[in-house]
Amino acid sequence: MMGAMSRVPPWLLHIPIAHRGLHDASRGVIENSLAAFRAAARAGYPAELDVRLLADGEVVVFHDRNLDRLTNASGPIASHTAREVETILLSNDERIPLLRDVLDLVNGSTPLLIEIKNEGEVGTLEENTAALLAGYRGAYAMQSFLPGTVKY
Repeated sequence: MMGAMSRVPPWLLHIPIAHRGLHDASRGVIENSLAAFRAAARAGYPAELDVRLLADGEVVVFHDRNLDRLTNASGPIASHTAREVETILLSNDERIPLLRDVLDLVNGSTPLLIEIKNEGEVGTLEENTAALLAGYRGAYAMQSFLPGTVKY
């Protein structure tokens, strides 16, 4: 077991991770928003984020299955395309970010813990996320509570 633990990056074990970014709704910083990831990086915290697949295959950063709690829209986020998501505002009037937006913003300034929120067939979300990360130069790890995704 010690051998396996030695391969775990220290940031996963020793630094508090800002869950869904460093957010504070009372100050207008909404979870999984660019503002929350910017705040985490500025504070020196790694950031956890959630990714889901959109109808056009794009990878969006959003925790909930449905848009209702945090946006001016309702219904499942997976039924929308990236172009449609661009028009949906979070409760702080910020746009819902795509994973590529978060990677561009963070640009290696803090590690990312990416949770795969797959609700469909295993493969497409995992592949599309990996493709976006292929050229990323920052530290990251991926996780999921779904055994099929972990196995994949």
